[in-house]
Amino acid sequence: MRKSLVGIWGLGESGVGAALLAKKHGYDMLLVASQPPAPHHARILEGAQLSWEVVEDPFPLLNQCEVIIRSPGIRPDTEALRKLLIEGKKIISDLEWGGWHFPSHAILWLVTGSTGKTSTTALLAHLLRTGGKQAIACGNIGYSFGAALTEEKIYEYYVLEASSFQLWDTYTLTPHLAVITNLTRNHIDWHGSYEAYVDAKLRFVTRLRPENHLLYDAGSLKLVEALSRYPIRCKVWRYREVGGDGITAWIENQNLIC
Repeated sequence: MRKSLVGIWGLGESGVGAALLAKKHGYDMLLVASQPPAPHHARILEGAQLSWEVVEDPFPLLNQCEVIIRSPGIRPDTEALRKLLIEGKKIISDLEWGGWHFPSHAILWLVTGSTGKTSTTALLAHLLRTGGKQAIACGNIGYSFGAALTEEKIYEYYVLEASSFQLWDTYTLTPHLAVITNLTRNHIDWHGSYEAYVDAKLRFVTRLRPENHLLYDAGSLKLVEALSRYPIRCKVWRYREVGGDGITAWIENQNLIC
């Protein structure tokens, strides 16, 4: 039976990685963008024998697809996106697409937050490697989740930086461990409201299972308040600058206490 026709919408880092992952798993694809890919990405696509269409209105092409992987630069208020949703098309992020093809025996750590995501992602991957683990940092850090999953090597740990633009249409991806660095008013123009931004950023916590772990900054009052509105079933670890009830990591005399 033929696999679903997959639409790749946008040919930046995440779109190219999603296309490579689709090719690895034998999908038929339509690659569509409003502008040509950067030379580096064009060379990668050409090397994978993938062609693309540059169009002003992607709707007619993407409407043929059963699944559409949206690059994070495509906003929720894009007219073609609105029309595709009305048509009932399944539109997902590159993170969701990666989750559909994630190795069953690998471990996924997800890092999000308003600030500090990239440095935290890089630090965690570095600490894992220093501890003798095979780990890779990917996602919003600049090396797409899809590209990481097409490497011949399967890592023990994938440390994934996730932006709210990517989490907005990520529906089933469930990390083994998640870190939320903080929460501030951010990207309101893209999401339409602070409430929509918060929900895009934090909705995934409701999917965390009892055996999963959530670490977050209990010194970020906006984050603490927002998380209180979501049912959380997993193990929770709170950190902040000073200790106290329920705090499992803090700073004391310039030392990190855990």
